[in-house]
Amino acid sequence: MNFLKILGFVTVLLMYTGISVAQKKVAIILQENSGATILDNVLPAQIIPSVQGIIDGLAESFETKKTSLLAAARYDKVINLSDARCTRANLLISLISESVAGNIIDLYVYGHGSTNSLMLYNGQVLNGAGIRSLLTDAQQQRGASFNFKLRLVYMCNCLGSTCNEDWVSIGAKASVGSKYLNFMPEPQITFFINDFVNNNLPVSIAAMNAWSLSRPFWTLAPTYQDRNPEYGNLNKIDQSQPIVAGNQPNLRHTDIRLSVGETRTFNVIAKTVYNFPDIYVYAGEKYSFSATGTWVNCNGCITGSTSTSAQGYTATLADAAKRRGEYNMMALVGELYDKNNDGLSFNGTHFLVGKSATYSPTKNGYFGFFANDGLTFYGDNSGSVTVTVTRNK
Repeated sequence: MNFLKILGFVTVLLMYTGISVAQKKVAIILQENSGATILDNVLPAQIIPSVQGIIDGLAESFETKKTSLLAAARYDKVINLSDARCTRANLLISLISESVAGNIIDLYVYGHGSTNSLMLYNGQVLNGAGIRSLLTDAQQQRGASFNFKLRLVYMCNCLGSTCNEDWVSIGAKASVGSKYLNFMPEPQITFFINDFVNNNLPVSIAAMNAWSLSRPFWTLAPTYQDRNPEYGNLNKIDQSQPIVAGNQPNLRHTDIRLSVGETRTFNVIAKTVYNFPDIYVYAGEKYSFSATGTWVNCNGCITGSTSTSAQGYTATLADAAKRRGEYNMMALVGELYDKNNDGLSFNGTHFLVGKSATYSPTKNGYFGFFANDGLTFYGDNSGSVTVTVTRNK
């Protein structure tokens, strides 16, 4: 099986699990398949099946897991420019059409390359000048003020880093390519996509993690420790190190996912029925919360008002029926919703936060928070609490 075809198949499976979010994200796959494989070129015949088995195993793992992958914050659309579709003309059309539509574009380039050039279909070559002139051509069609909404370019090609600045010049916020020859495009690509798309790690961290995690797969491969004076006197593994260019090396796939160890702070307003902090979570992850400040329940101001912390207080006869009867009046409560900023999409999961809590979701969803008052009695509340959430796992 062609090495790059496996990769393309895995990537499409991963990306097609996406649904729409506020600003649509589009992945363009520019994939040239020449039939040559790195495995065939550098490995003895007797160990090709075992190494190929590792890569097949990765593909099968993604196939098995694809139905449980996060449905939000991925790609809304995948444009597959592979084989005969892998041409500069088709790339230009896609870049223009998706930018006009206002979509964010991530470009994944799978194929072969050399210094300052990428291989396209049937021996065509896309060199640095050809990359830079993509924007010129687009502006001739759409006007001088037109710009691509190109966010990321990730290349598995040999010497991909020599094209980094060309992509940056036409708008890419980050471009990733190998330092010299790339002798281990896979599993680097699988690891990169997992970290950048699934784990929402910054591009620079995802790229270096992918390289580090791929090293053990190839360390014992024959000739992989041999140094090449032509390419920095580096061995094949070190030649494959990714280089990240652009002014946003730490951009992430989405702002609605927290990475492990990341903290976010937001306010929950007492008079707001549904407070959404724009955070999407996976089942099985672990989060910790702390809340400071006070808010006030006026109770219609007939019997006076009650000021309390996020811990809330024991309800009195003067209080309205609580939204969540098992928790204190005006306690800080969290829920999960299938859609962001949509109180009607509550998925049945709720939890007490109070002044501090840890929580592991049992379902995927968007966090939502509220003061535990009567559902129709929020209008006379006042104040807010400041919540800090940290993803621990």
